[in-house]
Amino acid sequence: MDASSKADEFPTSAGEESHETSHGPDSEPPSTSLNALTINEPPQQASADRQIILNVGGRHFVTSPDTLSGSSYFKALLSERWKTQDDGSYFVDADPELFEHVLRYPRHKTVPLFYDRSKGHNIGMYMALLQVADYLGVEELIKYLRDKWYFQMVTMRVTTEEVDHPYYTTEEMQTNVEVEYQSACTTRKVYVCPRGIAVHMESPASCGNDCRKRSKEWVNDYEDRIVQKLVRIKREVFVSQEVWEYMYGSR
Repeated sequence: MDASSKADEFPTSAGEESHETSHGPDSEPPSTSLNALTINEPPQQASADRQIILNVGGRHFVTSPDTLSGSSYFKALLSERWKTQDDGSYFVDADPELFEHVLRYPRHKTVPLFYDRSKGHNIGMYMALLQVADYLGVEELIKYLRDKWYFQMVTMRVTTEEVDHPYYTTEEMQTNVEVEYQSACTTRKVYVCPRGIAVHMESPASCGNDCRKRSKEWVNDYEDRIVQKLVRIKREVFVSQEVWEYMYGSR
């Protein structure tokens, strides 16, 4: 039986392929190295969706590479030169309480504002946060803190008015408004009854004919007296929207 009849007698099955391999003296055996194998790995998660775990002073923060892209420190941290800890987190040697404000800025473009109506701005917190922002290389936050934009973010309007009655009243007001009453002394011209009647004081119309007769002999119907008045002081605190739009409106 020749070679062709053998091929007809044993045909290949469906889905199989017939391979002829030459193993002559000059041929090489088929490669079985690892480089010749194809390993199917799951696709890598997109950078924008990948979670980054930061261990900041023992406190863990979960964020993304896009959120940290504005920091020169984290650009280096997320490069191949840096290695993660055993739990997969990156260690950052910083105060976690301050870092919370640093991270909030790139997430929501929310600048830190440490202001209390009774105490004013907390300058110590701004200075401490500036050091952390400078260490992490967050340039926009550095500019906000270094140029002291927080002073322009908060404005206060104070109005004063003299109140006739010495009684306190119940008022409804917004939480950004504070009202205070203070007594003050001033000098003003006060009418004095020529007959010295107390109920006529400060009211010339109360004096009758007898008073008017005496007034001809009275040299000074008015005299300077120190009087007490009640002053209403209203303080309103505003966060300037114009400054906010100037800083972030074009971004």
